[in-house]
Amino acid sequence: MTEPVPADRKRPSIYDVAARAGVSHMTVSRVLNGRRASDPRRSGACSSRSTS
Repeated sequence: MTEPVPADRKRPSIYDVAARAGVSHMTVSRVLNGRRASDPRRSGACSSRSTS
C-alpha cells in the first residue's frame, strides 16, 4: 500500500505523472485504471512515476 501524503504536500495530478513519465495523461489514466496500455514500456514508466 502507499504511504499517506503529508498535509503540507499536495498529491501529484495525472498531468504531473504524465509529464514526468513523458507520456500523455490518457496513458497514465489507462495504466492506473488497469486498462491495456498501447505500449508496455509506457505502462512501466507510468507505474514507477506514480509511486515515487
